[in-house]
Amino acid sequence: MKLLKSNSSSPSNATWDLMMKNVYSLGTRNLKENDFKLDIYYASDSLGTNITYLPEQELKSKSLLQMLGLDRLDSNNSKENPNGIFDFIQGYTVDATSGRIFFPSVEPFGNYLREKIGNGLLADKYVFEELYDSTKTVAKQIAEKDKFYLIGEYTGSAANVIQTGSTNIPRGSVVVTAGGVTLVENSDYQVDYSAGTVTILNQNIIDAGTNVQVSLESNTLFNMQRFIWGFNLSWKKESQWLTNMIDRLPFLSCTAPSSINFSAEFAKLEAGTSSEVQSEASYIDDFENTENGIDIKSPSQWMLAAIPHGMPGSSLTN
Repeated sequence: MKLLKSNSSSPSNATWDLMMKNVYSLGTRNLKENDFKLDIYYASDSLGTNITYLPEQELKSKSLLQMLGLDRLDSNNSKENPNGIFDFIQGYTVDATSGRIFFPSVEPFGNYLREKIGNGLLADKYVFEELYDSTKTVAKQIAEKDKFYLIGEYTGSAANVIQTGSTNIPRGSVVVTAGGVTLVENSDYQVDYSAGTVTILNQNIIDAGTNVQVSLESNTLFNMQRFIWGFNLSWKKESQWLTNMIDRLPFLSCTAPSSINFSAEFAKLEAGTSSEVQSEASYIDDFENTENGIDIKSPSQWMLAAIPHGMPGSSLTN
């Protein structure tokens, strides 16, 4: 059998309708069922918040999880009473190893949602058909339909992004090894030096589950100069007069001298500016090492920009 795969993802290709549009990757691996939670939310303009159902009187009784076929069972895997929780079924609704979620229909937010709503006029208000017959860039521009969110929690292992825990990393100081073999930057991995993340590009390393180690040098985010000054004082005095006054109170008998204590502290932090700089001067930061590179070979990271001001069509809002 020969698999068909187009060189580009476009709705005009003959293989577009054969693509699986019901699989969502969570960007992680080895999901744990006991630590997994997933829900589908709809951003309601009328309520001003995210809700787990469609804001219509005849649809409010059923959650989006249940409506889209991801909540059919209860805790005993019985179909009699859905429990409002995502049905974590390995091989059917989830692939725990690769970290993917499977909807039971090819176009869950398209034709399948229209069928579940039933009312055609009402379905037109919520069905997001452009998600399946257009590119991602075009679909993201339809704000009135782009309101569905998958939100939840999971425990797993990161798929391809490693957080180094440092920022403003000196360029060229990162060394990445997999199984003892030194990897090649921009071929096997990519570094975001400003954010301090390492992205593994070699899919063979990810699929094999090879341990990856990252070593680097780190610069501090910024340096701070302090000029700080202050003083403190303390005062103490014994008073027999105060004792005599307290002794006049009923049911009290006081003879020892009273002690009065007072202490105070003051401190001021002065900014580290030069006395030769004008009081209303502006400061310019050269933003050293704050470069954010986008690989031109990764088209998924590129989006259509707005039309420049003054160019034909720049006055259009849609």
